[in-house]
Amino acid sequence: IQASALEIKKLLDTKWEYVKVSRKLDQLRVVAQSYLRQMDSLYTVNQQLQEENLQMKEEIKAEQQKSRQLVEEKELLSSKIKEGSALSISSLTAETLRSRSGGKEEFTDKGKRIDKIRVCFIIAENRIAQPGTRTFYIRIADPNGNILTRSRGDEYSFTYQGEQLQYSAMANIDYQNKAVKMCADYNKLPLQEKFITGTYQVAVYHEDNLLGETSFTVK
Repeated sequence: IQASALEIKKLLDTKWEYVKVSRKLDQLRVVAQSYLRQMDSLYTVNQQLQEENLQMKEEIKAEQQKSRQLVEEKELLSSKIKEGSALSISSLTAETLRSRSGGKEEFTDKGKRIDKIRVCFIIAENRIAQPGTRTFYIRIADPNGNILTRSRGDEYSFTYQGEQLQYSAMANIDYQNKAVKMCADYNKLPLQEKFITGTYQVAVYHEDNLLGETSFTVK
C-alpha cells in the first residue's frame, strides 16, 4: 500500500509539473503572438515609411527639377531682356570738314584741307533700355590701320570685350529711350600737316557692343 501511495504521489507530482509546464507554454505562446503582432506592425510601419520616403524623394526630385527649370527660364528671360535692351544705331556717316571764317564749315575730301572728321548716327528708340547717360566710343583707322587718337595713354582708351582699345572720339548723351541723333568730332592734331590719302575705317562702340561701321576716302 505504501508503494502504491508513493507511485500515486509521483504521478500527481508529474501531472502537476505538466500542468505548470503547459501553463508556462501557454504564457510563452501569448508572449510570442504578441511579439509577432508587434513585428507585423513594425514591418507594416517600416513599409509605410519606405513608401513615404520614396514618395518624398520623388517630390524633392520634382521640386528640384522645377527649380532648375525656373532658374533656366529666368536666365533666358534675363538674357533676352539684356539683348533687347542693348542700344542700336542707324544712318552712320563720317564726313570730312574744313573750317571757314565765321565758324562756318564745308565738306572737303582733300587731305591738306581737312580740319576735322565728324561722325554722326541715330540711336534707335528702345523702350526697355535703361534711360540715363550713355557713352559712345568712335575709332577711326587711317589707311595704314593706325587709330587716330589725341594720345596713346589710358585717358583715350576704353575696354571692349576685355581688351583695352584706343579711341578717336567719345560722346556722352542723356538717352531717354527715344530715337536721337548724335555727332562727335575728331579734330586734326596741332602739328599734323594733313590726313594721308586713302580709305579710312570708322567703328562705333557702346558698352561691350560694336554698333556699326562705315568708311570714307581722303584724296
